[in-house]
Amino acid sequence: MNGKSASNAPARNPQGAEGVRRGLARRALISGIDLAPVSLALAACERGAGGQAGPPTAAAGSVELWATSEAEGMKMYGEVVAAFQTRFPGITVKISNPSANPDNPESLLPQVAAGTTPDVLPFSPPSLAQFGPRVLTDVTTLLAKDRTLNLERDLEPAAVSFLRDWSMGKLYGLTRTLNTIVMYYNADHFAQQALPDPGTLFDQGKWTWTAALDAARTLTRRSGSETERYGWDADIEVERASAFIYQHNGSLFDKGQQKFVFAQQAEAREAIQWLLDLKDRHQVAPLVPRDTGRLGNAPDAFSRQLSSMYHDYTTRLRVIAPRAANVFKFGLVPLPTGRKPAAPATGGFVSSFKASKAPEAAWELVKFISGPEATAISLANNILVVPPRRDEASRQAFFKVVPEEQAKRLMKSMASTVPAPYVRPTVRQMWAAMTTEMRETWDGKRTVVEALGRASAEMQRLYDEGTTEMRGLGIS
Repeated sequence: MNGKSASNAPARNPQGAEGVRRGLARRALISGIDLAPVSLALAACERGAGGQAGPPTAAAGSVELWATSEAEGMKMYGEVVAAFQTRFPGITVKISNPSANPDNPESLLPQVAAGTTPDVLPFSPPSLAQFGPRVLTDVTTLLAKDRTLNLERDLEPAAVSFLRDWSMGKLYGLTRTLNTIVMYYNADHFAQQALPDPGTLFDQGKWTWTAALDAARTLTRRSGSETERYGWDADIEVERASAFIYQHNGSLFDKGQQKFVFAQQAEAREAIQWLLDLKDRHQVAPLVPRDTGRLGNAPDAFSRQLSSMYHDYTTRLRVIAPRAANVFKFGLVPLPTGRKPAAPATGGFVSSFKASKAPEAAWELVKFISGPEATAISLANNILVVPPRRDEASRQAFFKVVPEEQAKRLMKSMASTVPAPYVRPTVRQMWAAMTTEMRETWDGKRTVVEALGRASAEMQRLYDEGTTEMRGLGIS
């Protein structure tokens, strides 16, 4: 992939599927893409294919959508709402960008207490878990009556399990975006060192921890005692760390025992130690303390070619692509494989509130925001999401942002995503506890055994606290 084709500006103010065609067509003028398959696929969506609603329903009313996002995100939501109102002229949507933010729970709690929440709001996984049992609509009954959408038929399996895990046995909305942790790599650096492309190795079943480490050693460039370029800018944030635990046949949580078990597992300890060795033993990753003055954060270092690889969420493409434009070629590939392929599923949801005064209209907006046209608009705005729906329009739009062979590898890797059976309303605090301890061991302040033990104990306390909260709400 090169930054040029990934960062072209999308069309402005598209209206429905025709607007998506115009947005993608503008990109195609530069990249030489054949848009015939996309146009045909969007036409299929208009006829009701792939789980997208066919003829508009009789739903009517006024709904408010809170889109707590930066300017680029608000632009995208504005285009989505314009497309929705073309399809559903009987529903009026007011789009707002309030100070309340579901990813900052303290800002949303007063709105919940005062009963001034909107009708529809996008949620991150931890926020869905926190607010779902209290104020969000369980759409199980709505889905049972809906003739245009069936989860198992229309959504990718990873999108269904992701939604069920984070809804804790209910269905607090629909999966809006789906992504995971991948490896970004500088294709020019690999070519300069005559190293095989990671994508080629993945296709051959040879993209392993060993292969990635060997590449990182070769790609690391030193001058005397100074490291000019790191082969692999690694870190140990909770989901990144858990990916390597899963790949080493470890697990975080035993669902049968309702217990966190990673502190007792040799597999978990070995996986974390392997990550630490990238920095301490092999010296292919930045040392502690990190030279932030020169390197910045990991995306900064990669964008400035001070590292050749780093692992991060797929959504980071919107940061990397513009910075790499006309400077260097880069690619995305699933994480290198340990004993088995595995990575956490992540992404986002869209939900309606129980207090909505127009529940049917809100449900139509929830479906639309999670559907093919909205996915295509997101992708045209350079917001990289693996399509959650099984439809050709989303796939073709995905292939216009990520080269098809790379996109198919990412879609294939979603089959190896790991469920999150430990979700409770307190999951945000659980993640914070694990991240804190992982940083302590990354910084050399605790041993792996100490850090995992402390993290496991605190996460168990918070899990039990969340279970008690759910029981208080009548949820088993």
